[in-house]
Amino acid sequence: MKTIFFTLFFFYTTLYAEALRVDETFVSQMSGQYQTNIEDKEKNFSPEQILKDINITHFPKNFSPYSLSAFWSNFNIHNSSQKPITVALCNLRAGIDKIDVHLYKNGEHLEAIYLGDMRPQKERVILSTKSVFYLNLEPNETITVISRFDSLGSYDMQWEVSSLRHYNYKNSLELLLWGLFGGVILALIIYNLMMYYNLRKVIYLVYVVHAFLLLFFQYTLSGVFYFADIGLDLFTLTLSTWFVGYFMLAALSLFTILFFELHLKNKFLAWLLGITGVINSGIGCFYLYGFVDPTILALTNNLYLISIFLLIIIFGVGIYALYKRYHGAWYYVLGEGPYIIVLLYSSFSLFGKTATGTLLFLIPLSILIEIIFFSLALGSWVKKIKQESEKSHQLLMDEARFTSIGKSIGMAVHQWKDPLSHLSSHILYLKALEYKGEIFSVEVKKSISAIADTIQHMKQSINDVYESCTNVNSTKVFKITNAINLAHSFQKDRFIYLNVDLKIDCQESIKINGSKNALTNIFMTLMDNSLAQFEQIGKNPNQTITINIKKNENFIEILFEDNAQGISISPISTVFDIDYSSKGEKGSGMGLALVKLLVEKRFNGVIDVTNTKYGAVFKIRI
Repeated sequence: MKTIFFTLFFFYTTLYAEALRVDETFVSQMSGQYQTNIEDKEKNFSPEQILKDINITHFPKNFSPYSLSAFWSNFNIHNSSQKPITVALCNLRAGIDKIDVHLYKNGEHLEAIYLGDMRPQKERVILSTKSVFYLNLEPNETITVISRFDSLGSYDMQWEVSSLRHYNYKNSLELLLWGLFGGVILALIIYNLMMYYNLRKVIYLVYVVHAFLLLFFQYTLSGVFYFADIGLDLFTLTLSTWFVGYFMLAALSLFTILFFELHLKNKFLAWLLGITGVINSGIGCFYLYGFVDPTILALTNNLYLISIFLLIIIFGVGIYALYKRYHGAWYYVLGEGPYIIVLLYSSFSLFGKTATGTLLFLIPLSILIEIIFFSLALGSWVKKIKQESEKSHQLLMDEARFTSIGKSIGMAVHQWKDPLSHLSSHILYLKALEYKGEIFSVEVKKSISAIADTIQHMKQSINDVYESCTNVNSTKVFKITNAINLAHSFQKDRFIYLNVDLKIDCQESIKINGSKNALTNIFMTLMDNSLAQFEQIGKNPNQTITINIKKNENFIEILFEDNAQGISISPISTVFDIDYSSKGEKGSGMGLALVKLLVEKRFNGVIDVTNTKYGAVFKIRI
């Protein structure tokens, strides 16, 4: 009696329930609007309970974030044509672990189909990147599809119902696109591996690691590796979608630091990105514990928000680099921007707010854009390296030329010592005559004293020039003030003529081990540029060059500041480029470029320049 009653009840509800209808013209439709969903918190419901739908609370959405519950869906498919029709049912979320499908007709169980990427490939009737099965419908036949979903990730309980032709076309196109996607990334990986082999720049290796992890992550998330049956344990393959993504973001942080050379240009941002890399690596390692205790994956929602926040920080650094006009910043922002937007959108899917269908193409497309633009950025980086190499070669040639000229000058001035010594001897002879009683007029006596003073000054100048122009590559411990005073002595007359005051704030005890000649040349060039700027703006009162030197625990900081109205070029860092000169035809464009080379190569330091309210300040750390 109960069987008859249940059969009549089911026939009545099936007859009047809204069903997804298919016919000869049917192409494709989602089941969402026709199905009811149930959350099974205790995971103890049976298909028959779902079929009867008695005293069961419905789940209001077709999507759910990660949950310890299982979920059920229930809907009817009706063939409204007069011909048999076979349709394909595909769950668009490839990462659902287990999907148990039960087919009913008039209350009778017809078949059970077991899908999901935690089910061995050999047990699947239709091996695909997603969970798929075919359903045969006789004319005017109605089939009830009851599905149970159980997964470590978020849920999408909908089925895409399609004609076989549409499904085969879409599936073939999808596999073709995945093949192209992987082929492009692999080609870029191989290319950048070759670049690393040739240039030995770590950034290319970091790019390769980032691109490989992106490819592995996307192929795992989309079910391509499951479809290819690459031999990995299915649980390992599933869990890798958690930890691989975070290691990928850690590699992105390191890539950003190296690409913009933040460890040299902005220590704070370098530390900030370093911290984001450590946090992402830590989250990835945390998820590795999922092999021991999978329940930790319940923290996915919170940790995903943290990763989104960290990714926004990385993108913010790219925006800052664009603002500061760092080389390659446009490529970086154009590559990372779409990726950020898609990941933000994907968070809605993770939290069960939207379907996964649109993400099937948006995520790989954004990844492809990122990888291509990053590769273009590295290409521009190669061009930059080549230009810098050519500049360095030119600077070295000029430095060698200056060294050769300096040595020649040193040899020449050394030859002047003999005539000066003879003049000194004659002066001594005249003084000796005066001492013995020879009478000289007052004017002659004054002239003898003046000539003696001039000869002494010339000897000191010759000694300074000789010291500056010889032994240019030798290193020793010396006082920084000695290099400043020597540089000042060479241009003392210009300081007096332009009425420029030199103020030095430095403890006499501060010493440095290096090339005194190189540091003297640095100060000479900086003084020459400031004096030239003062000359352009005209004489003004209170014209000052201030040199402030402080010794810290790990470095010595030199601040060279003037009040000559600053540097007008933008970006200001261009002053260190070869061929740039503010002196017009009078300048060689080599001065500050050579200063930068000397600071970096001879003293292993850094130099930058900023404008102040009244002038410019060069900061040197050595």
